[in-house]
Amino acid sequence: MLRSSIRAIALTCTLAGPTLAAASPQPAPVRMHDAAQRRAIAATFLAEHGHEATATQQLTVTTLADHVPGSLRDAIERANAQPGMAIVDFSPSLEGTIHLADDALFIHDSIVIVGPGADKLAIDAGGKHSILYAYGSDTLDLAILGLTLRGGSAASGAGMTVYNSHLLLSDTIVEDNNTINSLGDLSGGGLYFRDGSLRIDHCVFRDNSAGAAGGGASVRNATVWIRDSSFTGNLARSGGGLHVDTPFSVDVRRSLVASNNAARRGGGIELKATGAAAVIENVTVSGNFAQGEQPTDGGGGIALTGSARIALSTIAYNFAYAFQRDANVAAGVQYDSPQGLLFLNGNLLWGNATLSGGNVDLGRDGGGMIEAIHNLIGATTPGAVNRADQGTLLGVDPLLTPLADNGGPTHTHAIAADSPARDAATWIQYAVDTDQRGFQRRRHDDEVMDLGAYEHGADCLFADGFDG
Repeated sequence: MLRSSIRAIALTCTLAGPTLAAASPQPAPVRMHDAAQRRAIAATFLAEHGHEATATQQLTVTTLADHVPGSLRDAIERANAQPGMAIVDFSPSLEGTIHLADDALFIHDSIVIVGPGADKLAIDAGGKHSILYAYGSDTLDLAILGLTLRGGSAASGAGMTVYNSHLLLSDTIVEDNNTINSLGDLSGGGLYFRDGSLRIDHCVFRDNSAGAAGGGASVRNATVWIRDSSFTGNLARSGGGLHVDTPFSVDVRRSLVASNNAARRGGGIELKATGAAAVIENVTVSGNFAQGEQPTDGGGGIALTGSARIALSTIAYNFAYAFQRDANVAAGVQYDSPQGLLFLNGNLLWGNATLSGGNVDLGRDGGGMIEAIHNLIGATTPGAVNRADQGTLLGVDPLLTPLADNGGPTHTHAIAADSPARDAATWIQYAVDTDQRGFQRRRHDDEVMDLGAYEHGADCLFADGFDG
């Protein structure tokens, strides 16, 4: 009911307002690593956490069936029974879907699961239960690579619930997982993660839903590191794509958050950085939607509390629907914090629209401060920015092109050749060598680069190295 009602409203607003036309409804999946790269990533994970590959238990899945010898469930149960790290891989010829019969996969000890590729092997819970539940008396080291996880249903963490772990997700698609009506938390449609450290690399979270927070993923009390990943088409009450509430570090770079929906606030991202300042860099946040239950609900793109640095990112064509919008509420980035600092540096904030009329790209409510250095911002709520330098462009069209595959792992909004955003970032606080795509930023003698997540005319810095 939540999913259908909000998407109906979102569709109505999209058809009624031209500002959302540049957003693609369903971007293509992330480009992922090949098999050799996945094995190297797994080996690095083992080394980082003090595990010797030669001393680990080696298990191979030989069948797509469930609850039989040689199954994935059998391998996990054998790994649980023997203390220490286990590595699970799959027979080279094994492709298709593992349909889980009657329960989730339970992990109680450290394990690395290396799949053949998200396009080759899926685990499907069939809407009957969650896919995976991981918790141990000691902190677990858990890595999942090269799989698709779909069809989960649970009170929270419909796709995965992971506690007290160092979790790595790489080259993994998490899709079509939905929390169900119950007395549970209802958070984390694709993933509910609490306590530990979370690394997401070259992953896709799409078309998941949660009755509370985090349609794609909900993360609490953990360090968060996200690279080259996408959150698209997810739905929740708040934090449609991603919800994070933590006193620890949050670092999100070179990623896409697009076409997500929230019944309340944070259509793309809801971020509560209650301790260390969060970092969002080289990220595109586009075409997300926040319905708003209260006049103070906003942030179709990002709703933020605490302190953060947003740099060289494109936040465009997001929508805030609240009928009686508070004067301080914005559709692009909404900063509601009693204290703290939001530092904006080298960004494009453009075309973020509200139902009450006009584009409102940036808003602030509370005692927190906003400092904006060298950005392009369409419009702000009155008094939103406490300090802005002369290098910030206000109300100037950046000439963005529609969200598209412009190279690199994730989709971006390119800028036109004559965009005023070109070479307009003449001062960036921290060194940034590439754009969202991993393409070299064009530094001239005066160290200037383009505003936003896309560098016009940039060359690829790295060899391709991706499947497909």
